[in-house]
Amino acid sequence: MAVDDPNGRGEYQLAIDRLLREEEPAVVYLRSDNPDDLSVVRRALEYLSSLGGEVAVAEQIPETEVAAIFGVTVEQYRLAVANPDGDVGAFA
Repeated sequence: MAVDDPNGRGEYQLAIDRLLREEEPAVVYLRSDNPDDLSVVRRALEYLSSLGGEVAVAEQIPETEVAAIFGVTVEQYRLAVANPDGDVGAFA
């Protein structure tokens, strides 16, 4: 689902909410078409982490940073991605 949010008005939040409501993905994959500006991807990660119970992958951002945003260790993050319905998902 493409989202254009150049002014940071929160369109990404609406898109994430719709995705979670309509498709209920086990893992949310985030990617920017502009690898020089990953600010919207970071904001989306922060939003997902504030919701709790969601697992997200942002391949353009180091795992260490994604894990830190979710407040888990890299090992916990990797386990959650590998098994999003497992016990580790409770940490996120």
